[in-house]
Amino acid sequence: MVTTIFTEGLHEAILRGAQRYGPVSRYANPAALGGAAGWVFLNSPEDIQYVNATNTRNFSERFLPDIYKWVTHEKGILGSSGEYNRRHRKLVGLPFRSAALLSKFADVVVDRSARVAETFSAQPRPVRTNVAVQTQRLTLDVVGLTAFSHNFGECGAIARDINGSAPPSASDQDRLLWAVNAFGQVLSEVFITPMPMLRVMDALGFKQLQTLREACEVMRQSMLDVIAERRAALAARTAAGEGEGEARDVLDMLLQATDDSGVHMTDSELWEDVHDIMGAGHETTATTAAAALYCIAAHPEVEARAVAELQEVLGGRLPTMADLERLPYLSAVIKEVLRLYPAIPVFPRQAAAEDRLPSGHRILKGDVVFMSTYALHRDPQVWEDPLTFDPERFLGARGDALHRFQWLPFGAGPRVCLGASFASMSVSLMVATLLQRCKFTPVRPTSQLIPAAYDITLNFDRTGGLLMEVAPR
Repeated sequence: MVTTIFTEGLHEAILRGAQRYGPVSRYANPAALGGAAGWVFLNSPEDIQYVNATNTRNFSERFLPDIYKWVTHEKGILGSSGEYNRRHRKLVGLPFRSAALLSKFADVVVDRSARVAETFSAQPRPVRTNVAVQTQRLTLDVVGLTAFSHNFGECGAIARDINGSAPPSASDQDRLLWAVNAFGQVLSEVFITPMPMLRVMDALGFKQLQTLREACEVMRQSMLDVIAERRAALAARTAAGEGEGEARDVLDMLLQATDDSGVHMTDSELWEDVHDIMGAGHETTATTAAAALYCIAAHPEVEARAVAELQEVLGGRLPTMADLERLPYLSAVIKEVLRLYPAIPVFPRQAAAEDRLPSGHRILKGDVVFMSTYALHRDPQVWEDPLTFDPERFLGARGDALHRFQWLPFGAGPRVCLGASFASMSVSLMVATLLQRCKFTPVRPTSQLIPAAYDITLNFDRTGGLLMEVAPR
């Protein structure tokens, strides 16, 4: 099992453990790695429900590898725990509970996606492109505009790429894209390295940690400049008696937000939280959108039904957030993509006290309970024909029969992904907008099942991306 963790990832080890030993298996931790008493792999909807809903107080803390603590200094949404995390989750969750802001965000998603669709459909002949890279660029523009009203110009980069134009001399956009990708890649390479070893590696100048520092600094500086500019503008409006005004993006809302004591966030706190929003929201949305376009193209019957639904509901116009509830088949397609290719493969919790699961298995105090969206979604004991792409499993009576904790692409419980609704909406609107105007045909790979992999999040490194031919529909 240890070999599988190192060679194929923890998510694959949990799946294989479930297939070999059943839905619960426990492994000793004699070296006390990460301070855990032991490692428990769960792959049962009933036991997962117990951990994340029934007795969540005993499993309220997420287990964090030391590299997260090292790079975040235990700040931000992803790197913190305890009261700090609860305070910041409450504040950062505000924009994603605002119907007005979500509607504005939806307009941004459609506008940027329409620009990309126009770039593709305006070509005189079909073009071959790595769709995974282009959805990364598209999503970076979306996240930049919705998080802090900043245009990274990535839709322009897509147009230059497709049209064969030379890139501009300034490469800030590509530099930021590099930083976002490098951050996840390095974290995966040193994911289980204990803190004492990380400190030694840092002192010796290991390349991975130098790269991680550089990537963080690129992202940090790009955001701190925006934060300073926006804080000054907010202060000027207040001094002029204009008030704070309506929040136009996530940063606006966070600049104005206070905790229960009336205290505003510092610039450092804002940077950490906005960085987590950008990092988590960008990577996960981009890879899910790319996987969705590939899966639709690789299954002609799915494509025909999805396109017909879009035509019936939209009649060729651009979609809106209100249209999504009238597109049940598209929703089922996106759910099936998230089932087979969840962006985040593992969500661990640590037991505060001894416990017993509904299955009868004992949990010791300090045990780290690993639950895997990837393993849960691909387990034949949980899903019928789990490796078959079948959106209809989410429709009608089949969909109604699903266990509440059987499909968990965004995790579950108190640490569930804050941007789940935004991510689902964004992917659906991106796919709806692009699919109306463009036809995608897989070039590499050509299999119906994508040979996907994970660093911290989903990636397509095994096939060198998702090379597809794109033509006007």
